[in-house]
Amino acid sequence: MRRTLFMAVVLPTLAGACATTEPDQQVAMNESKLVCTREAPTGSKIPVTRCRTPEDIEAQRRVDKETADNIPTALHDVLTGR
Repeated sequence: MRRTLFMAVVLPTLAGACATTEPDQQVAMNESKLVCTREAPTGSKIPVTRCRTPEDIEAQRRVDKETADNIPTALHDVLTGR
């Protein structure tokens, strides 16, 4: 019983740990023009594969830049009570 449990639980876990030694931002392009990256979500050390189109990546960059540009203004408004 213990050996079966070991083979069913521990070995796949160890194999998965070995597979996650790749760089966090490994990029792969496939035929459908998807860009796949391995990213660890906030609060986790376990990377997940995230595939997006180049257009989705650019749109997210624009949103992130706009958000970052608005942080000083939003912080000022909170501190001054506006």
